Amino acid sequence: MPRKIKRSKAEVLAAIPGSGGIVSKIAKRLGIGRRTLFEYRRKWPEVEEAITDATEAGLDFAEIQLMNLIESGDIKAIMYYLDNKGRGRGWGAQQQIQVQGPPVQPIICFADGGPEKDGTDGGGKS
Repeated sequence: MPRKIKRSKAEVLAAIPGSGGIVSKIAKRLGIGRRTLFEYRRKWPEVEEAITDATEAGLDFAEIQLMNLIESGDIKAIMYYLDNKGRGRGWGAQQQIQVQGPPVQPIICFADGGPEKDGTDGGGKS
């Protein structure tokens, strides 16, 4: 059985920048498994914070690249952006549901489990 590699907090923190917060990439840089990295995240809050920051930086980078494509007139990028960010203005896929058949009457259930024990239906005096 291979010996488990232990890394210091400083080594883990040094492996995070430029990773985009991608756990498998960080773990590979350190020569450890993902599970070990998750243990370090729980053990050291600074590691968790650094990974969160790296994830945010990766998202920022991707958004910048998307905006560059939009500025260059890339129609797919424009459509993607409107579909995801423009919904409040009416952009994006709209779903309509059509119900066929007769209207459905609701069934009302009471917490006591239903009909009265005296044989009535619980709906009033008999």
